[in-house]
Amino acid sequence: MMLRALPALVCLLGLTLEGCGAALSAIPFRGAPAVSFAASAAGVLTALSGLPACDRAAQGWDVTARLARIEGGPVSQGYMSGDWNYFYVASGQARDMLRVERSDRSVRWTVLRREQGLDPLGTPPLLDSDRAVAVAARKGMPTDRLERLILDQDNPPRRMVWTFESKAGRYRVDARTGQFLP
Repeated sequence: MMLRALPALVCLLGLTLEGCGAALSAIPFRGAPAVSFAASAAGVLTALSGLPACDRAAQGWDVTARLARIEGGPVSQGYMSGDWNYFYVASGQARDMLRVERSDRSVRWTVLRREQGLDPLGTPPLLDSDRAVAVAARKGMPTDRLERLILDQDNPPRRMVWTFESKAGRYRVDARTGQFLP
């Protein structure tokens, strides 16, 4: 009798966890291993899932503010153990930038000195963090110990790139096309 009820119990438990936001299974590119993320207390599972609230905070700081970089990590055993940070710059020659941090189900922001060369991304990325990790994992990146995940255009062709840093090295994925970069 107990064995017959086990599949229903497992299914109910899975739906409960999914509804609470405990984990998010990635929809990987064809042939890429599935990678899942869960944030610490922030409830933000992937980089782009936290973007709308951060955009609203940035618009409150300066209506011309545009996203320039996203940073997150570390990732350990498939789970985000840190928070996502979103960096915004205002139009013109503004000397400051805004860092919006998603943590503890809140949005906190800090005004910092603008980094040289940090410019708005222009268009939103098409590839979210979980899918970019799946592409890099397919090329040999170990997903269990990522130190830092970065989305920006800080490269010579000004291409929007996900950069993953780990003790095993750096891996890069184009955030518009999903192409693994050398």
